[in-house]
Amino acid sequence: MKVPLEPRKCPSSMLPLMDMIFLLLVVFIFMIVQTRPDFGVSVELPEIGKRYLDPVTDRKKAMVTLSMTADSQLYVNDHAVTESSLFNQVQHVAGGASAEDIRIILKGDRRLPYEEMLKVFTLLQRYGLNEIVFDVEPGEGG
Repeated sequence: MKVPLEPRKCPSSMLPLMDMIFLLLVVFIFMIVQTRPDFGVSVELPEIGKRYLDPVTDRKKAMVTLSMTADSQLYVNDHAVTESSLFNQVQHVAGGASAEDIRIILKGDRRLPYEEMLKVFTLLQRYGLNEIVFDVEPGEGG
């Protein structure tokens, strides 16, 4: 005759120890998640709603708007330009200011391929125009 086996019961003195082990496990998991390194390059991200221009320090900067349409047409303010005449037109609109005294506001159509915008950005830097601000619209969630 077989005796039915009863399920083993954990001694009551072990329950607090098991609770403490699970609590430590959870704490260690949170510590690992919080201390993991961020992957990628550390960059200073812009804040939405923060005023970028300081009127005291930026009085001497000439502001030029460079727009790109979906078909990769360049416009300096409202004038259509080619890549070869881009720098001359930017300097003309800026009143003959040097490259260090010009700030470019770069606007691109949403349908514009990323490579085209990057090509113009690189071209501007080659001309010595290093103060480039991207003009974007806040999204639905922002």
